[in-house]
Amino acid sequence: MSITSEQIVFYLTDMVQLYSEKLTKQEFSSKMAESNPDLEDFDTKEMCAEIGESVSKINTPETPAEFVLRKVNISENRIEIGLAWENGGIPLSWNLNLSLDSAEELFNVFTSQAVSLIDLLLEQRAHLLEVIQKKDLEVEEYRLNNVKIRPHIRTERFQPKDFFNKTADKCSRPAMDVLCSPDTVALLAKIKLSPDEASTDEPEPVGESKPVDTVDSLLKSKPREPIKRKTEPPPKIIVPSKKNKLNNKLRKL
Repeated sequence: MSITSEQIVFYLTDMVQLYSEKLTKQEFSSKMAESNPDLEDFDTKEMCAEIGESVSKINTPETPAEFVLRKVNISENRIEIGLAWENGGIPLSWNLNLSLDSAEELFNVFTSQAVSLIDLLLEQRAHLLEVIQKKDLEVEEYRLNNVKIRPHIRTERFQPKDFFNKTADKCSRPAMDVLCSPDTVALLAKIKLSPDEASTDEPEPVGESKPVDTVDSLLKSKPREPIKRKTEPPPKIIVPSKKNKLNNKLRKL
């Protein structure tokens, strides 16, 4: 889902095709008033967030599909989803009327964001490896200075190649489960557009959505700042020698 000063867009995707509903703010207000005639006043941004939250609750243990869904009609080029929920005891409803979008829009909304997510994870992995290697050097300093390390927290030097070889075949979740996980949604919200992709009227991400059957709503994301890597030499550890300890005891006497 994205909101600009002129337009509100709802997105649904199964990672193969993209469906969208694009409304002006006036069209959104008119449709909301028509769907909820007893609703006197509302904030557009908050109401969009509630729609996204309602979709995210579908088929969760707390809210089975029948608690939120009122209808789902799927045709070749259209998807219609009827939602119903409550806010402070007030019943609300909304119909998503989504049309098949272009391959270019699928790339802009989903594929490019997925690639940016991979890039972010690779950058974070490189940063973590750097931290681990520094920790290894720090531990080695302790050992060289005869500092005792408790057996149950003692570790071997980290070997990235061995680690990645062991975990290379550990991904067993379906792609849609990975895409819809809270961790993935949180990461997508951190991704930035590159300077040449950024527009003067940048969409603002609102709400979080999860799949309806095999369809998942996507967030358009904000730009992210590059990770700043701070490099510091390992701290020097000085362990008092036996001679210094003896001199200290003599001074006390």
